[in-house]
Amino acid sequence: MLAEEDSGRMVTKEAHDLRYKAIPDALRVIANAGQLDDLNIYARNVIVSGDKNKRGVYMIAQNPNNPVGIYLQERNRNWTSLEQDYFKSKFEEVINMKIKRNAPEEDISRFMSNWDISKSRGRKL
Repeated sequence: MLAEEDSGRMVTKEAHDLRYKAIPDALRVIANAGQLDDLNIYARNVIVSGDKNKRGVYMIAQNPNNPVGIYLQERNRNWTSLEQDYFKSKFEEVINMKIKRNAPEEDISRFMSNWDISKSRGRKL
């Protein structure tokens, strides 16, 4: 889906959050099973250059001794100012789309309350 539409599939916030929170435990089980020859951990990146944004992935670890720790370190790091600006612009695009389609005010408010970035991981809008 990502390759075809440049986005992931739509899921509820609850479904997303459930799987997101399960990643460290799943990674721990996989790493402790000792059945892998090669374990690579990747992160996403956003490179802002002029009016273009380049998104992609990059490897942060290959066969680390502590894969869960490496994963959590990357997941929990504070965003750079460029990443914050990129996220803020995408957030605002969604709000503007909701306004243009005359979404109910409670829909917009619920969306905004679900993204209280200032309270998590040092990320602020």
